[in-house]
Amino acid sequence: MKNKNQNSNNSGRNVASNQLLQQFRENAAKLAPESSLFKSAMERTGIMFHDRLMRKRRFQKNWKATTASIQLVRCIAAVNDGNAVEYISIPSELVRAFQSFTGESITKCLADLVSLDMLAVKSSKNSPKIKQYKLTQLGYSSLHWGNMEFLNRLECEKELWHKRAKISSDGKVASEIRCPALSCIHDGLNNITFDMRIVEDASNQFCNVGIQEFNFSEILCKFATRRFDAIDKTLISLNHELSQIPEKGRALLNYKGMPYVATLKIRCAHASFFATYIHDRSGAPISPTTNSERKFCYLLQEEQRWNELFCSPDTDPVETIRVACGFTDYATTEKAIEHSLNGSKKFPEFLKWFKMEYPMLFEFWKATDVSETTNEIGHRFGRQFALDDEIYKLAKRLGVKIIPVVNGFGVFAKTDSIMLDKKLETLREHLSQFSEEVLSVPVVVNTARHSVVSGLEQATFPKKVDESPI
Repeated sequence: MKNKNQNSNNSGRNVASNQLLQQFRENAAKLAPESSLFKSAMERTGIMFHDRLMRKRRFQKNWKATTASIQLVRCIAAVNDGNAVEYISIPSELVRAFQSFTGESITKCLADLVSLDMLAVKSSKNSPKIKQYKLTQLGYSSLHWGNMEFLNRLECEKELWHKRAKISSDGKVASEIRCPALSCIHDGLNNITFDMRIVEDASNQFCNVGIQEFNFSEILCKFATRRFDAIDKTLISLNHELSQIPEKGRALLNYKGMPYVATLKIRCAHASFFATYIHDRSGAPISPTTNSERKFCYLLQEEQRWNELFCSPDTDPVETIRVACGFTDYATTEKAIEHSLNGSKKFPEFLKWFKMEYPMLFEFWKATDVSETTNEIGHRFGRQFALDDEIYKLAKRLGVKIIPVVNGFGVFAKTDSIMLDKKLETLREHLSQFSEEVLSVPVVVNTARHSVVSGLEQATFPKKVDESPI
């Protein structure tokens, strides 16, 4: 009897929560256009987040404070859009907008959010009176489940879908596209679909609770609403929405009936081009002859040894460096290489090894702006792969869809093709040949195959905007 009553009480609370949340959304929908900063929080506010806020009288009495606080949390989350969560100060513009809109003290609302375990707080090192904030695991999870509720509503509620489709019809990833790479990205992002049931069942297998699951659902919302970030038209960065999804997460996506089947990825991409990049920056002559050019002789020798380590298919550079530096695992070693070459001092073991094994390369590197190393390498070498017209023509002949991503290409293809392995090998060989012949660096290109979830070929959410009646 007790369990029956308890279940009845829980059911009653859920109904009340849903009704209260619906009233909150209706109130927020009536906001004036000038309140758009806070209005956008309405659509993706989930029951978990809303119920948490309703524990505080301030939010019970002032629904505008609820709306603004949710958007405030989303703004803090947007700053930490990677996997590193850092404390940040609240911008003064946001403080003024918050207090003008709600009539509440932002300091008191932040204190409530901290006491509800949605935010963590600390004092700034430079000015102890200034407070800095970051989201807790509960905060990220609350935003994530709000995103998932929004996606389910978007799929089920025709009125909401038509409203979002009308807004998205004007949102282009890029305009006046003449570059094949940009055209490919634009077409790919606007035609990627997924199945919500598959996503909900599988996402917890590769996303940790907290920021990773929030990042994943946040990107899915961009796909669902077709509201993407502007593409870098210079292609210095290929960090668009597909690149931001973990590779295992991409396996839940579909392009015009073709699942995501593989990633063609340059092994240790930045490190593979590093020595050649330093050589080009140094202006080293090909055949130094005088004593004053002796340093360049040593540099060329070290460049050759570096390339033998990173560009030989018969060696594993990460494992070699892991053993030499004494790192405990492979992932830490990969991070040490990538971050250190970009100026980080968090891995002294790698820097010590680098300076000892390649002293001249180290010296020339330190004479550059080391914090821009990976950006410069990406611009000089990485983007050239994306700008290669022939790779897109080859993919079209093979009947597959490729999209340039960071350090490689994502591949969508029919899984019933008996020639799929051969097609992937043909693409891989093209990339290797292009790197050696055009960039003069024989990089190693790996093919990472992904298991395709059954039924993904039929995924049709979100529908194409131009096919949706408005």
